[in-house]
Amino acid sequence: MPAAYKEAGDWQAAQPNDAAIRGNWWSVFADPLLDDLMAQVTISNQNLQVAEARYRQAKGLADAAHANSFPPSH
Repeated sequence: MPAAYKEAGDWQAAQPNDAAIRGNWWSVFADPLLDDLMAQVTISNQNLQVAEARYRQAKGLADAAHANSFPPSH
């Protein structure tokens, strides 16, 4: 492929940097309300993960408790 195209104007090749540490992407907006909302989301996500783990644990216990209610599947 040619290094430059006349139709492209001032073309520059992309410089991917996927390994770069991005940090708090929302801080570029310098918005205290957005900062507060992101803090709330972080806490809510942790609470949701805890609730989901408790649900799976309770379901497992309930399934184990009812396992003897059914005939063996041999």
